Amino acid sequence: MKIYKKIVSLLTIGVLSATMTVGCGKREDSTKVLNVYNVGDYIDEELITKFEEETGIKVLYETYDTNEMMYQKVQSGSTNYDLVFPSDYMVEKMRKEDLLQKIDFKNWINTDHKLTLKVLNFVSSRMYEQSLKTGEVLAYPAICILTNYLINVFESQDKDVVFLEKTREEIGSILGFSVRTINRNLKELKDENLITVNRKGISITKEQFDKLLNKLESIK
Repeated sequence: MKIYKKIVSLLTIGVLSATMTVGCGKREDSTKVLNVYNVGDYIDEELITKFEEETGIKVLYETYDTNEMMYQKVQSGSTNYDLVFPSDYMVEKMRKEDLLQKIDFKNWINTDHKLTLKVLNFVSSRMYEQSLKTGEVLAYPAICILTNYLINVFESQDKDVVFLEKTREEIGSILGFSVRTINRNLKELKDENLITVNRKGISITKEQFDKLLNKLESIK
């Protein structure tokens, strides 16, 4: 999963550097330098080096720990970035405050067919591979796939209470999702009292299992 995340991130940089129309503020020389502000260690530095060698574009890469930290720095205007990677709720907030620039994806697709085919090929191949591993149709939303996974875990053990001792990274690797996606959807299930989450793992009671079945039926 870590490799998958790194490739997706690098593809994102490649796609957006081709257009160079997203970001925050002005850049001194956007044709030669790509200023990236990303969360944690999401991109392998070796891949950034490879990207620079293949494109001739210099990547200035910085990281942040939380959306709020990223937001404050972007809002202050102290540094200008070409690419940032906020969560969904922060994207909407930044859009309303005019901190983002719009990408003309339709124009990009129409003018760069080679890159479009590469992205489509990568996404299709990855979805096919994960479908073979999980036996699931990946067109379902993440919450559906995660719920189905938790149901299968419970059914695999003949107990009234099942404890899943796996990290978010391990679950993400199994299902083909980022840790951020797993965290967001686990929180949704926890808030609905469909699972119990603590530092050691995830527990599911028989009553919660029945509710998970109902939820799966409602979102499929």
